[in-house]
Parts: sequence; structure tokens; C-alpha cells
Amino acid sequence: MSNFYTEFSCHLDLGTPQKAYAALAFFDHLREHDNITTPIVYGFEMSLLEDKGNSTLWIRDVGGYGDSEEVVDFVLRLASEIALKGRWGFEYSYSCSTPELGGFGGGTVVIDLGLATVISRTSTDEVLRTALCG
Repeated sequence: MSNFYTEFSCHLDLGTPQKAYAALAFFDHLREHDNITTPIVYGFEMSLLEDKGNSTLWIRDVGGYGDSEEVVDFVLRLASEIALKGRWGFEYSYSCSTPELGGFGGGTVVIDLGLATVISRTSTDEVLRTALCG
């Protein structure tokens, strides 16, 4: 049996320590008010990077078991919650413990924080398919 992994590690600079602490509180609030049938933020971990002036969050998978869509959902909600501005994005990878078709790849997501919307999403399989099919 194969194990599938989604991995990512990225920083989100919120500009001020106050916004970073608000983001952590919002993250904790979502986890506390979650219910078992509809998980909100279980596909990643988040902490404050103290060496970056307490305004930067480190968002990452949990031991290879990440959910990039949950990161997107959280950041979109956070952008609206604390009025973020600018663009932000991250990349992720998929891998598999054994050779499997479709078991490897990755992609990128770019978000307009001010509009709280995804403005670009790519995946390696789409890039490859476009290159091969013209």
C-alpha cells in the first residue's frame, strides 16, 4: 500500500505583530469551534516566527500530511477577518512512497489578499499536459 504526501512550508508576513497575534487567535478560534464532520484547519500547522519581528507566520504541513486547500481557505478567511492587503502565495508538492501514476507533482497558488480571492493556481500536471498537447 502506498502512502501519499502533500508538503509545503511558507511564510506569511502580516506587517505587524498585532496582526500576527490576531491571525494566531483566529486560527485557534477556528480549531476550537470546529466539529468532527467538517474540519476547518487540520491540514497544516502555523506558528509565529519570532526572529522575523513577530509579524511573520510560518505555515507548514504536518509531517508530510498537509492540505494546501485548507491553507488557501484559511488565508482567504484571514484576509477578510483582519483586512490584509497585497499578494501572497505558496508552493506545494505531492509525493508517494512508491512509484504510482499521478503520485508526484505539485503546484502554486497566488492570492490577492485585499480582494480575498485566488488570482492564480497552477499544477505541474496542468503545465505538462499543456506543453504536450499544445
